[in-house]
Amino acid sequence: MLSSLERDVLANIHEDCLERDVAALSALYRRQSSSGLKESLDWIRCHLDSYGIKTQTHQWVGELTTPISASLRIKKELSSFLVPCKVWGFSGRSRKKASGPLVCVDPRTLPAPEAVPYFAIRKEVERDLEGKIVLTKKFHGTAILALQDRGAAAVIVTWPGGDEEEIHESGTGLIWGNPEPLEETLDIQIPLIAVNYMWGCKLLEVASGNGKAEGEIEVEIQTDFQPFPVLEARLPGEEDNSPFLLVGAHIDAKHWGATDNASGAALALHLARIASTLRERRYGLRICWWTGHEFGHYAGSSAYCLNYYADLEERGLAYLNIDMPGVRGASHWQQVACSPDLTPTVENILHDVVGRSSGVISDPVRAWDQSFQNLGLSSLLVWASSLPEGSPYRSGSFSMPRWWHTESDVWDCLDRHVYLTDAHIYTLALIRSVCREGLQYDVHNLWMFFLNRLEALCSALKGRINLEDILSRAQSLHQRSEAFTGTCPWSRDVVWKVRRLNRLLFAQKAPWSQDWCAPQEAIPGLSAGISMCREGRGGVVLDHWLMCQRNRIYSLLGEIEEGIR
Repeated sequence: MLSSLERDVLANIHEDCLERDVAALSALYRRQSSSGLKESLDWIRCHLDSYGIKTQTHQWVGELTTPISASLRIKKELSSFLVPCKVWGFSGRSRKKASGPLVCVDPRTLPAPEAVPYFAIRKEVERDLEGKIVLTKKFHGTAILALQDRGAAAVIVTWPGGDEEEIHESGTGLIWGNPEPLEETLDIQIPLIAVNYMWGCKLLEVASGNGKAEGEIEVEIQTDFQPFPVLEARLPGEEDNSPFLLVGAHIDAKHWGATDNASGAALALHLARIASTLRERRYGLRICWWTGHEFGHYAGSSAYCLNYYADLEERGLAYLNIDMPGVRGASHWQQVACSPDLTPTVENILHDVVGRSSGVISDPVRAWDQSFQNLGLSSLLVWASSLPEGSPYRSGSFSMPRWWHTESDVWDCLDRHVYLTDAHIYTLALIRSVCREGLQYDVHNLWMFFLNRLEALCSALKGRINLEDILSRAQSLHQRSEAFTGTCPWSRDVVWKVRRLNRLLFAQKAPWSQDWCAPQEAIPGLSAGISMCREGRGGVVLDHWLMCQRNRIYSLLGEIEEGIR
């Protein structure tokens, strides 16, 4: 139920102002290091200054990629023709050429998206694609790495989504943020280009038909370490060291990016203005406009986590991510993602805004600037609205809109009603985080999510690794502790438990590090072994990893137990 404060604030949200801000930002071409990106950050900073909000611009260095150009020529028998294409990010570091026969690969020979299972068998890979140009509909990082390991000279992504004429741009690779010293072996060094669905079908037909088809590819791309800015606004709480909510929205874009993510950047500015007027604000607020999102594997948010690790660890309430709100046709709020401890909070917000609360997702999302999972910071919202299945605005079965990462993502891709609804959802999330009692953490829900998943893994991995000891310890700890019942407001004791439970559920590497940029399931370090266990693959390498992960969980449970004492 809405409070009087919430009703007043929602009633004073002006659609015209929100849309005006989206129009202003989406009129700027905001590729990394462009004048348009600088101008958009200056525009937001000027508005924040007018609200009396203090700002700072961080300058950090990250590995960024800038796709420049690509060409593809197909030769078969006596014919030759050019195919429209685009080069994807992080596929090489400079100008490169490749030529060779076109081939299709059986998608069943490509690894699953998870990183660790492929790492465990990588040395076994045979170079059966030496010198060939491979056509594929699978473009996750492990698939492209596997094709490179198999000797492919280049890879062409034949778009698996809708039949739109536009060519979708993206990137590849398994590194999140900046690479660690031993991750240089994960670099993609071969050209990776994409064609649209129509051309993809034609190329697949050419490659599988009679006669030999040859491809000639030339790409230009710049990938290196470059400085990048992150704009931050801070509003204090009641005390100098009050806990704070972190809000983030990336402002860089492949092109004009009206819905990805001018709408999110404008909504973050709207939240800053509202927060500056809240007299009942108890907790602090930090709002960041990330760059290095589209061209740097979430460089902005991961650099913030690295540089403000202690602040986030000790005083962070949660992370509220704003990405792609207001997409035309996205009248669907039944796949909203958040952490299990904040599921009741998000369900109540959805009920108060859209009249229903079902469909909240608590499974891990390893994308969308979720750079705070290793630290254990809870996610209040990963996204809000989404396109329902069967929507004419979706790119086929792909969840993104037809204009995603193309020049066609312009202002009229915004849906006025959806955007206002999303604005209400995010505004309530803000108010219920920083005012009065603040967020309520359902530690019991978080704990049960962990226990249920651990029980499932204990059964799934039986015969490969014995998890009975950590399952027994977890169950015993839960039964004799009152610390996991009900919901609790922020306190150092509550945060101690929440951080560690989140680390158990959503990470497999250290809190100060970043997991790989690949999909993963809850308790990812152990979940990585399920598919390999079924296939009987991975050998000593995977067994060693699973043992390390078992011991990591045992250690974290010990920390939770010590904190309760």
